[in-house]
Amino acid sequence: LPFLFENSQHAYAVIDSKKISGYLAEKAEERGFHLLGFWDNGMRDLTNSKHPIETPKDVAGLKIRTPDDTMTISIFNELGANPTPMAFGELYLALRTGAVDGQENPVVNIKSSKLDEVQPNLAVTGHKYEANPFVISTARWSRLTPEQRSILQEAADEARASQREEMSVQTKRIYEEFELKLAVTHPDKEAFRTLTAPVYDSWSAKFPEFFATITSTADELRPEYTQGDEAK
Repeated sequence: LPFLFENSQHAYAVIDSKKISGYLAEKAEERGFHLLGFWDNGMRDLTNSKHPIETPKDVAGLKIRTPDDTMTISIFNELGANPTPMAFGELYLALRTGAVDGQENPVVNIKSSKLDEVQPNLAVTGHKYEANPFVISTARWSRLTPEQRSILQEAADEARASQREEMSVQTKRIYEEFELKLAVTHPDKEAFRTLTAPVYDSWSAKFPEFFATITSTADELRPEYTQGDEAK
């Protein structure tokens, strides 16, 4: 959901909560997976080759590459962009040739794929958060002894903490680098939230129970993550 989380720390608090992790763990079990935790895939920001983005009006009309993902496409439709689904492997060339004007990804992906070489403008929108579920097959989990399960879960918890910390360190370093080489803007998110509100309406109808739970949990915890440096 667009702008559901203030930042990654807010996202961690929500998805690690028993309400959310428990619900998703049950869904995972139905698909044959035992959930060990969630790793961080980052807050997604927006880049483009046309102009800096300060308001939603600056997004309107831009041809933005998105994954073939209904949620992301819906977000950019509401912002007045022209979302263009495309495989990630095709993105660098499409940006370099001007086949698309921009794209959205966590900055770690932007940096590792050298998209900053062909995208002079970065808007720190944090419009969407993604986590990577860390799982083991339910069949394999069921064959483990209680002691083995405990050891594995402890290791998974340590790995999750380490991965999130490394993501935080890399993200901060890349932002600092991009501030020196790109035109970086920090748009006020409220106008973006208002324009993308219809996305909430459509998805609440599809998954009413989970939608109500995750949005209420996010709102309950939000005040803790809207103050000081953590909200930047």
